[in-house]
Amino acid sequence: MHSEPFGSDKANLIQVRAMCKAMSEQGMDVVLSLPAGDGQVRAELAGPASCHLAIREPLLLGVKIGKYLDFRGVRKAVRESGPDVIYLRNPLLLRQAAPAGIPLILELHDAVLHHGYPLLHAHWKRYLRKIAASEQLVKIVCISDALARHWISEGLPASKIITAHDAIDGGQFAEKPGTGTTRKMLDLPEDGRIVTYVGRLYEDRRIDVIFSLARAFEDTLFLVVGGPDTESRKLAETAVSQKIHNIRFTGQIPHDRVPAYLYTSDVLLGLWSSAVRTINYCSPLKVFEYMASGKTIVAQGYPTVLEVLVDGENAIIAAPDSQQDLIDKVGHALRSDDLEALGKRAREDVMASHTWKKRVSQIFEDVLGYR
Repeated sequence: MHSEPFGSDKANLIQVRAMCKAMSEQGMDVVLSLPAGDGQVRAELAGPASCHLAIREPLLLGVKIGKYLDFRGVRKAVRESGPDVIYLRNPLLLRQAAPAGIPLILELHDAVLHHGYPLLHAHWKRYLRKIAASEQLVKIVCISDALARHWISEGLPASKIITAHDAIDGGQFAEKPGTGTTRKMLDLPEDGRIVTYVGRLYEDRRIDVIFSLARAFEDTLFLVVGGPDTESRKLAETAVSQKIHNIRFTGQIPHDRVPAYLYTSDVLLGLWSSAVRTINYCSPLKVFEYMASGKTIVAQGYPTVLEVLVDGENAIIAAPDSQQDLIDKVGHALRSDDLEALGKRAREDVMASHTWKKRVSQIFEDVLGYR
């Protein structure tokens, strides 16, 4: 059960959809309950064929306020689907779902339950402590070890908390096409080095650092894959005005096309900044997709990224918020001919430990007996 409207292009629905698919493949009968949205429903967000959709009525007063008032829609979805377990991605749905008396699993992605108003954060934290002490909340899934430690320090029972990082669809990355094949398919130069960033283009990602990289490595093509499209166009115009000609912006693309861009690259960039409000607790989906591609990863070493990537073993790690160190590490990756082992090890690591199927087994193994 989720509170993001059906038809939204938010990245968290990619994770929700992937989890539903993995649950279905484990033999569960899955009902995905979402509020209706105003936008056009995109095919890749419509849920896997094996997942039943229960679209709740549009949220009153918009998403920000309406999610607090969705009692009727949530209770109707629970009543009609008759679940054995309710899996929640948003802690604000706890109060709506709890009265049904059905066992709950809550997945947490942040240390703050309400970013707008500290009093509301404190209120929801008290409620979370209360329901976590009950038998009804059977498990709390944290997206990183750092987040698990935080919530234990806030009084949630350690016995109920597990860490389950984001993951990848092993089938989606099972075949590894050659660079030449994907470059021809994407109409990219067959010769020369390509460095790629995939992700959202929000200001707190400091995508402008790619301009500095492009100036430093003029014989390398930099691909920036992601949206929003308005930001993509704005950045492309900035590159032209600054006479930087070795950057290409694709804009927003369907998620199922992401692997092709990863496979076509020589180096993959993991960029964030200390301004990202969840930087100390997040588990970026792109880290795992980068790993699955088997390509060389250069990533900024924020704490939760380092829970998965190890410098010199499966990635090259640059100092957080250091533009010069990032330039140096990308230069090292571009100059070296012996970095294939890093990408190979990253691919082995993610396939062994971080698929959605393994994640579902880990979460549900002592709840419903799935393995």
